[in-house]
Amino acid sequence: LIFAMLALIASGIAAEPAALHKGRHLLFSSGSADDVPSLATVGYIGARLIATVPDRRRLQTSSDCLTESQYEGSERVFRWVDVDWSGELEDDELQYMMTTLGERYYSGMMDMYDADGSGGLDQTEFVTAICANGLTDANIQSLFNAFDSDGDGYIEAGEVQSFYTNLGFRRAIPSRTLEDMVKAVDANGDGKLSYDEFAYALSMGA
Repeated sequence: LIFAMLALIASGIAAEPAALHKGRHLLFSSGSADDVPSLATVGYIGARLIATVPDRRRLQTSSDCLTESQYEGSERVFRWVDVDWSGELEDDELQYMMTTLGERYYSGMMDMYDADGSGGLDQTEFVTAICANGLTDANIQSLFNAFDSDGDGYIEAGEVQSFYTNLGFRRAIPSRTLEDMVKAVDANGDGKLSYDEFAYALSMGA
């Protein structure tokens, strides 16, 4: 009976590897609560990714737009989005990520940045995509709206957790950590972020 069960499990894995990997990712995220990039870092990366008009002159560059901490943040976001652990972001993963970031009209990202033609973006190509795009008010507003799930015009700690979870970070972030993440860019100290506070933090690369 045991061998029969093992054979059944093995046949299921062979038949539906992607679905099983996705399920495992939900249970065993590669991150921990201590491995959380800052709100400003995730915001900066997200806002650059959803730029609609990439600068083709920058496609040969890599991480020149990122500080060391932002680059480390991009590595973590990459791991969250790579739900099948393939080491590349496939088209469905990219589309889900872009929808989460607030970009409803995703298209052409793979064709633009898949330099080696592998059918997915590796970490280097992902960073190139980030740095090929500018930081605009429209992109920041789209990302702010994606964070602000209740539409009240502010980002609160619970919405930060929800956004990170939707992006792929599958562990609960401690309440104190969430509060500190908001506090780091909360200029007036009211415990929530207005659009102006969010935009300023991103523009400063905080």
